[in-house]
Amino acid sequence: MPERYQKRPELNRVLARMLCEGVTLRGCARVLECSYDTVRSKAEWLAEQARAAHATMLKSEALNTSWMQFDEMMTFEHARSKAVSTPWPCAAKPRRYSP
Repeated sequence: MPERYQKRPELNRVLARMLCEGVTLRGCARVLECSYDTVRSKAEWLAEQARAAHATMLKSEALNTSWMQFDEMMTFEHARSKAVSTPWPCAAKPRRYSP
């Protein structure tokens, strides 16, 4: 669905930035003063847009990298604090993470 058919297209940019910062869907709805369902449907639309942009970038070979570097991130699982190490691929220069 194109942006012109949306009822509140002005929320798209703000919502995208909030979601990238890690704000929850309910938190976004509270801040933007709209319903949770509006935020959920816009998040789905933004995800489709991101997938399409990513596919376009991959086809144009603009994301061409010669080699990848892996970093490790430590995190904890469950209530008993089991340490888990997860590898993250990232490009060497500039350091862009690709989970």
